[in-house]
Parts: sequence; structure tokens; C-alpha cells
Amino acid sequence: MRRTVFLCLVILMVTAARAQALSIVVGKHKLLPNTPGQRIAIYVTGGELVNGMSLSVSVNNGGAEYGGKPGPLITGIDVDAGPTIWNQHPGHNPPSISNEGQLWNVNFLTVDGYVSAEGLLATLKIDTTGFFGEHTLELSGGTISETLGDTQFLGQDLELTIINGSFGDGTGQLGMRAVGLPTVAVLAAAVMLMRRRRRARIA
Repeated sequence: MRRTVFLCLVILMVTAARAQALSIVVGKHKLLPNTPGQRIAIYVTGGELVNGMSLSVSVNNGGAEYGGKPGPLITGIDVDAGPTIWNQHPGHNPPSISNEGQLWNVNFLTVDGYVSAEGLLATLKIDTTGFFGEHTLELSGGTISETLGDTQFLGQDLELTIINGSFGDGTGQLGMRAVGLPTVAVLAAAVMLMRRRRRARIA
């Protein structure tokens, strides 16, 4: 009987340990088309102790330069805005940032010690100017794996599961370019000019 109880406790402990594996689910986010300065929050669960990270992010697999599709730009990654896990003691060193429009990487170490990886990880700033429709948002795989390395935390033998996501305006169309206001104005002017010419001919 005691042996059975002991085995059950061991199984529960192993199950609990596995449940604590780090995970990032990017999710699907609703953003306005043709609009700068929009934000997407990225969260981590699992609660493992970490002492830094390398956060790699791409939109549409990095864009045309990397074999992906043109799309909205990443204009910032903030790891301090709001109650992020990095606002816990002991804080972090200044990040090293690589910025290529649709492909970013931010990496840094904590000042001294560890923080619990449970909660708000970072906030992405996205500019959809010139675009509407749906766009992929990746933290691993594709161009990221080939150029920057997948998003990872720094610590002792950490396993991280990443489920990539997307953002868009809900139209279901992929990577479509928006028609800018100057183009609309030109089309409207052309229509008015054609109408005037037709009236002049009739007169």
C-alpha cells in the first residue's frame, strides 16, 4: 500500500514538472489596417527560472528579402512596458537589438540572478501602414531559425514550446497592400474629369 502511494506521488511530481515546461502561444491578434503604432503583447507560461533571453520575431517570414511576403513593419520591442517578467528583481542589462523591418531580435541577460518566466514577456509595436489583411507572426522556424536562431530563454536545460500566430483585420486575405489615400484621390479626380468631358460633348 505504501509503495503504491509512493509511486502515485512520484507520478504526480513528474506530471507537475512537465506541466511547468515553458510555453509561448503567440495567438491571433486583431489590428487595424493602414495604421502605425499598434501593440501586441506576448506572454510566457511555465514559471521556470531564467536569467535572460534571445527574442526573435518575424512578420511574414521576414519579408521579400528572405523569401517571405511584404508586410507590416515591427517598429519596436519593449520588454519593460507594463508588469513584464523582466521588471522583477534583479532587472536586466541593456538589450542588444537587431532590426530589419520585418525581422527583429532582442537579447539580454539579467543583472544578477533569475526571474520567473510567467507573465508578460514583451510588447511588440507594429506599423500596418500600406497593408491590410492577415499576416503571420513568428518567434521560431523559417527565416528565424536560419538567420537569428529560434526564440529561447537562457538558463539551465530549458525546454520552450512556441506556437506561432498571426495578426490582421479579420478579412481573411493574406498580405494584401492597402490602397493609399493619394491613389483614391487620383482615381476620384479622373472620374470627375471623364464626366465633365462627356457633358461638354453632349452640350
